[in-house]
Amino acid sequence: MAEGCRAVEALRVIYDLDRMFDNLRSARERLRKGIVASDAIKKSLENTSTNQKTTTRLVVRIDTNPLRPAEYKYVHEHGADHLIQLVVMLAEELFPGNQQASSKAP
Repeated sequence: MAEGCRAVEALRVIYDLDRMFDNLRSARERLRKGIVASDAIKKSLENTSTNQKTTTRLVVRIDTNPLRPAEYKYVHEHGADHLIQLVVMLAEELFPGNQQASSKAP
């Protein structure tokens, strides 16, 4: 992880790498402008009005994640269980504090 990276931003990047690669592109642009996601969320919650109207929208897009073909190939060659084990191993490497907590559990 990058020096000074907040946990919520790190988790968002990991999620976006898998599910919404285009969000990473826009996140980089927001960071260039000095907009940090967790600060924007906090500010939005502080400015929430009780009279707000809730709306929804549906967006359909083509998956442009350049990692997706490699993921599919890996799963095809090694299986989904092996991919999950690999992701767990990488998560333990990224978040070493979790290993200490899990090793103390009975």
